[in-house]
Amino acid sequence: MAGKRLQALIDGRLQAPVSAPPLLCSAETSWSGLPLERNACYDGGASSIIFPYTELVMVTVGDIRVDYRALGTGGRFTAGAGSVTIWPAGHESKPASWTAHHDEGGAAEMIRIQLDDSAFEQLVPTHGHLISQKVAQRSAIQDAPLASLMRLMADEIAEGCPGGRLFGESLSLAMEAHVATRYAAHCIEAPKDGLAQPVLADVLDYIRTNLGSDLAIADLAAVANMSSHHFSLRFKRAVGVTPHQWVTRARVDEAALLLKAGRTSINEVALTVGFTSQSHFTYVFRCLKGTTPKRYRKMS
Repeated sequence: MAGKRLQALIDGRLQAPVSAPPLLCSAETSWSGLPLERNACYDGGASSIIFPYTELVMVTVGDIRVDYRALGTGGRFTAGAGSVTIWPAGHESKPASWTAHHDEGGAAEMIRIQLDDSAFEQLVPTHGHLISQKVAQRSAIQDAPLASLMRLMADEIAEGCPGGRLFGESLSLAMEAHVATRYAAHCIEAPKDGLAQPVLADVLDYIRTNLGSDLAIADLAAVANMSSHHFSLRFKRAVGVTPHQWVTRARVDEAALLLKAGRTSINEVALTVGFTSQSHFTYVFRCLKGTTPKRYRKMS
């Protein structure tokens, strides 16, 4: 999903709302989730801003005061650190201005994430209408789960995406589901059943066979012949954990067997079971096994 910089139609031209280079940009990494940027924010304004995709904006440093006019009504709010503002796709502010403030005199900072229509439509039936149009504009809301997801996504990108495709997609699906459930006109109905046992067996066999690959939720969902979102919900209902958690545990268990065999280096073990680096493998292995791969091998 990641691509070029996040843009809006500003004064008739598609461009980045923030002129300064981003502090963090998913397009410059292997990130597989929703497009994300972390930006410094300075004072600015425009005669017209139209958002092509639903955009989430969370202030992380300082605060930003926004003045805008849309559909004949005026709006003014101050977004403080930790608050999230939702701008629906197609929303036009005409005009708009913003003033950034930081107690220490520097720039305010924000995380911005775009939800494109095609990804959103997989989560909520639209019946011929764009789901993004059913998300209401919300100003400076306090939503701790949503803010946590946005921080997790930014941290994962900043660290070089060590969790791989599955983790990035899992976070993005969780975010889309949260926004659709809480802020869309039509809420998602979670499936009541898990995966049928033959389907679950096929999925788990596929995971074991492809542990060394950069697995994606779409790959697993294709085995189950269902959408990524509903597969994730049904998988968790069936086994009690998310697909990403299951795959991570399976990778660590397989790594433990290879470490006991003692025929390959720790770095080779990490790559064989699908970790992107030995350092990330060591961190995850210690979290799940209570010791480092090196010590585990010595104890075996």
